[in-house]
Amino acid sequence: MPDYCTPEEVVDVLTRNAAEVEGNAASVDSEVVTKAIADAEAEIDSRLATKYTVPFNPVPALVASIAQDIAAYLADLVFRENRDYQTELSPIYLRYQRAEAQLGRLQTGEAVIPPTGGDPENPPETGSGLRVAAAYSRPALISGCEFDIQLGCPPQRPPHWSAEGWAILP
Repeated sequence: MPDYCTPEEVVDVLTRNAAEVEGNAASVDSEVVTKAIADAEAEIDSRLATKYTVPFNPVPALVASIAQDIAAYLADLVFRENRDYQTELSPIYLRYQRAEAQLGRLQTGEAVIPPTGGDPENPPETGSGLRVAAAYSRPALISGCEFDIQLGCPPQRPPHWSAEGWAILP
């Protein structure tokens, strides 16, 4: 299974100044970063499994970016231990929120993962991402049976007024 991102990429996200790695989340142990990457990959796979074939191979750039941001946030949580962010404008926290929002849009189908690679002379058709399934979570509001325009519907009786109010008899 390919890694969605590397520990070096996550450390780059955690490093605010390339010369200063000590004293910030980029100084966490490599095992922490590796565990954060595994957790990020598991979250991505679990949320996108209904719409895409997971694990991704090759890994699309969008998925790699989301994995980096989620893994950086998880590693930063370990570094912070029980200390809260002093501001919600922390770059790590903002990147995490953006990654979670994008992951949510991919999960609901509001966004799709664009196709990767291919021939630049013959680009793929619009909307031909890696989508493999469409899942709908709610039934239709009305059906053809309600207007007597669909064959095979059970006969419907009109509602009538009773002492308890409007009712439909079976």
